[in-house]
Amino acid sequence: MSTKSPIKWIMTIYLMTLMGCVSTGTAWKRDGATADQFAADKAACRSYAHREAEDAYSDRAGLSGAGGVNNYVQYNALMQRHDARRDARIQFERCLMRRGYRKMGPNAASKKM
Repeated sequence: MSTKSPIKWIMTIYLMTLMGCVSTGTAWKRDGATADQFAADKAACRSYAHREAEDAYSDRAGLSGAGGVNNYVQYNALMQRHDARRDARIQFERCLMRRGYRKMGPNAASKKM
């Protein structure tokens, strides 16, 4: 069994959990889009962002150092998780923008109602 396999499974589970937290409190608006259409677009973009971040992170997951004292393995793992979270958020936002949505602050969204 390869050593990448358990890492890939752990990262897959982590990224799936992470994708549930993609929301930044920012409202998204597209003229003419219904709530159902937004929900479908949001789900599609989350799925896309998850795949992109997983692919990018799984490529880097094998680059951590070997075990031992003061080898920065934990630091590297934390930084890779941070990078994966950031990359997933960026991909998610870009996907929504490509679909015609605009970012609105939470206050702007509540004023429109």
